[in-house]
Amino acid sequence: TLTTQEIYARSANAEGEKETLEHHLRRASELCGEFLQPVGMEEAGKAIGMLHDFGKSGERFQKVLKGEEHRINHAAPGALIAGGYVVGKDIRPIQAAIASHHGELSYIIPSNEILLGTNDKKNSDGKRYSLFGHDEYAAAINYFNKIVPPNSYHVILPAFDRSVDGATEMMLLYRMLFSALTDADFSSSAEHFEPDYLATHTGSPLDCKSAYQSLQQLIRLKKSSSTANTDLNRMRDELARNCEQA
Repeated sequence: TLTTQEIYARSANAEGEKETLEHHLRRASELCGEFLQPVGMEEAGKAIGMLHDFGKSGERFQKVLKGEEHRINHAAPGALIAGGYVVGKDIRPIQAAIASHHGELSYIIPSNEILLGTNDKKNSDGKRYSLFGHDEYAAAINYFNKIVPPNSYHVILPAFDRSVDGATEMMLLYRMLFSALTDADFSSSAEHFEPDYLATHTGSPLDCKSAYQSLQQLIRLKKSSSTANTDLNRMRDELARNCEQA
């Protein structure tokens, strides 16, 4: 049985150091929580960051790092086991972000048949799952519980009604969680090869006042040079006013 020190997330950097899966998960969890803290979802961010690469704990992905395997889907397993570590009324947005973090955002949660080993070992793109069937999942969970105990995260996500506005708000939540995870995953991975990555790739804080002034200047420029239909420009002005009021 592999220990937490022997399971890796990343191949060797210039110093010949491999990054352990535990180190990557903890850093991604820290960053994802930090990114979502301003919108009141820090706990959700920490959970997503910690769980997103659960699938790398299997032997199949470890062989990817050695060049012995390829075309392996390690994202789906984390979505499938999220319910064991996240306590919440509806954690599907969290599961969707994890399942999608190496591809396009999808609202479809992977089937539990992957966990049970009762369906195809490959996804629709022909990639094999890094973990498949009860025995592989049981071993991975046994390893993972040494890093984070079950039911560690208590998450309250917004609830949405069935209106058009509710659907829009739900879509934006899914996108926000997905964006925070992909940023945290990329940034924490980049740090393994470039330790000062965040310091050198982070812009200055948003100055809302100057940004708004720049926007107004741009709108005035667009208006002065517009050759569009008068009615169309009238609708554009109305839309701009609605945005300002909102």
